[in-house]
Amino acid sequence: MIHCRKYLILLLPFLLYNCGAESQEMSANTSESSYHSDYHFKDGELIHWEAEMDGDFVLIKAWLDHDWNTYSIYNTNFLGPLPTLITFDQNDQFELIGEIEEIGMKTKYDEESEGEIGYFEDMAVFKQKIKSISGEEFVVTGNVNYMICNATKCLPPTDFSFELIIKP
Repeated sequence: MIHCRKYLILLLPFLLYNCGAESQEMSANTSESSYHSDYHFKDGELIHWEAEMDGDFVLIKAWLDHDWNTYSIYNTNFLGPLPTLITFDQNDQFELIGEIEEIGMKTKYDEESEGEIGYFEDMAVFKQKIKSISGEEFVVTGNVNYMICNATKCLPPTDFSFELIIKP
């Protein structure tokens, strides 16, 4: 027991230093870390999607199970994993402003496609600004078509549909 305490005392400064460095790193990157949340997956669930409003922005969030990835909407290499496709059902109540912003995307070289691909691990956030045209309550609906892969396989593309009621 005395030996265990001795090693713990020697390791304590190292552990405290590393914890402090990690918290500084997370706070330095608030645009990504502010969207992270603890999601607890249900049995067999590999990805979980949610859509919500944040001011004038539609946020489409995906939490990914350990070792699974989903892919950027801007991937153009057709030999690699399929890019995520986000569509909004247009109506005369709102308009889309600008392009979809991706938060948390990383890039890596993909040997199969022989090029760089954008991907997400742990969490993906897609952010689209919208503007109300009517000034009245309206509904935003859309769809996300996505693929997830791990180191050994990819699952077939799947859809997530969303509907948000926007009140002025």
